[in-house]
Amino acid sequence: MTAVNPKIFDPILGRDETVIETFKPNKTREVILNLVGLTLGVAVFVLLPILCILLGLSGSDGSEGDSPWIVLIPCFVIFGVFFLLGAIGIIFGYKKKAFCVTNKRVIIRSGIIGTDFKTLEFDLVGGISVNVGIFDKMMKPNTGKISFASAASPVLNNGKGVSTYIFTAIENPYDAYKRIKEIYDDYKETKQNKD
Repeated sequence: MTAVNPKIFDPILGRDETVIETFKPNKTREVILNLVGLTLGVAVFVLLPILCILLGLSGSDGSEGDSPWIVLIPCFVIFGVFFLLGAIGIIFGYKKKAFCVTNKRVIIRSGIIGTDFKTLEFDLVGGISVNVGIFDKMMKPNTGKISFASAASPVLNNGKGVSTYIFTAIENPYDAYKRIKEIYDDYKETKQNKD
């Protein structure tokens, strides 16, 4: 498991709150595969209109229409701009992305320009699930995602649902899941003993 400096979570830690475990997404899984997906997505978004335009440029009598380069150059520029903006977002997003489990909650750190934090208190956690997909299995070490369910953010379909509290591209996800579950169970046990 790749850990990060716990001090990056200090700006939002509460009184009597301590960081127990930190995680950093696997770089290959988080950056490279997202760049591949971005390339395919932007290519489809740009190539479909290009194909339609090129088909419309040929004359109805079979003669050649306008030069296709007049259309292709702006399309490639659009492709380049979308790809560049997406790539910058993915790379800068990775640099800020980190996950944390404290003695009271889970924290997701993200952002591109600024730093954003999203938290889920243990009192609101309804369940924790782990999901390992086909691309996760191809990584060395294996990666996966850990989802946290709450009433406002349920996890459906075996972890493939709509939860907004997800630790993505976590190395050795089953070990990470066990560790997080131990921390969560300790919290619940401590709270029951106080009541």
